[in-house]
Amino acid sequence: MPKTKNAPLFDPRGSNRAAVTDAKCDFDFGALAVPTKVINTAGTFNLKQGTSRLYSIFCASVGTAFTIRVLDGPDSAGNTQAKLGAAAITPPGVGYLLNPNQEPMILRDGLQVITAGTPGEYELEFD
Repeated sequence: MPKTKNAPLFDPRGSNRAAVTDAKCDFDFGALAVPTKVINTAGTFNLKQGTSRLYSIFCASVGTAFTIRVLDGPDSAGNTQAKLGAAAITPPGVGYLLNPNQEPMILRDGLQVITAGTPGEYELEFD
């Protein structure tokens, strides 16, 4: 990480406040620390309730017809909306289904994942 200089900070609350003069501005713009869920079995997984962002889906192992669907929800009435895979998606091989270099998928009501088939492995990063 690059070193930074000690410098006075601007205080927007007014000049009658004491100045902070010995602060370091060390920022790490590396990877975000976000929860990761590994799914290697068939089932329905409610990973998060409420607003969330899905950053990536990586297929680490294809399995046999191991499909995936990503849904927004369930909401308070139990409803969901398909966001990825209105019909279940079977990945063509190992790799990203949702690339982390793209904008994250925004989900309003929650993050629900449904998998089916003979298990492979998916890795999901979300918050």
